[in-house]
Amino acid sequence: MSQNHTVQARPRRLTASASLLRKPLQLAIATWVEDLEDRKLFAGYGDDNHRLSPPPPPVINIAPPIALVQVGTLTNVSASDGSFTDKVRVTWTAAANADHYRIYRSTQNNLSSARSIGGSDGTTYDDNSAARGTTYYYWVQGLRGSRSTGPLSQSDAGSRALPTPVAPTIGSLLTDPTSVIAGNYRFVTLRVDGVKDPNGLPVSVSFYQETNGIPGLQVGSDTKIQNGNFGDNGFRTYVQTKNLPIGINTFYAQATDTSPNDPPS
Repeated sequence: MSQNHTVQARPRRLTASASLLRKPLQLAIATWVEDLEDRKLFAGYGDDNHRLSPPPPPVINIAPPIALVQVGTLTNVSASDGSFTDKVRVTWTAAANADHYRIYRSTQNNLSSARSIGGSDGTTYDDNSAARGTTYYYWVQGLRGSRSTGPLSQSDAGSRALPTPVAPTIGSLLTDPTSVIAGNYRFVTLRVDGVKDPNGLPVSVSFYQETNGIPGLQVGSDTKIQNGNFGDNGFRTYVQTKNLPIGINTFYAQATDTSPNDPPS
């Protein structure tokens, strides 16, 4: 059994440039052909006799791939050991083809625990966030642009220098009242003013009473009253008068900061 397949051509006259003509100075006709059974559309260019020619193929420009530049391994990573009180300085020898560097740090000599702490365009980096009394391990990696990275360097340990040991200072030790009549007062206030620490560390104050008969504070043999409480007017504590012998009583105050290397005042 035969099947009819009808194709209807619908010519449309359009103005076109001479480059589209099949004959010189002949009007080009863009012809749409509709397949009435499959409902498909075909397009092409033709002359007055409606002969179709395929449209020109699309032009796609494909750029060649960008070649990655290999970044070399940097060497001679060195972290300062107590050379600076305010930082750890990390230096290294430049890696081939690197234009900047990334620095990693950890408190353990274990790369898996290291974290990036900054970058440098040169071969020096100052770690100003390093804490006093802590040893850090550093790694450096060379990079080129945003695409090429070199291998990580070997680690090197460094630390900040501890400040020169300096004792905190005490301005004055005051008693209130300065004299007591037995039975009239239950407490005497001891107060320390002007406590300062040259390194800005926290300070505590201890009060002592001279009980060994030797002038000057003898921590090992003089009686420690208690640690002072810090308030708006400095450090203070209280002494019960009933425990004081009649006569002159001598008291001392000693200030200590939180550094194990600083002597007490």
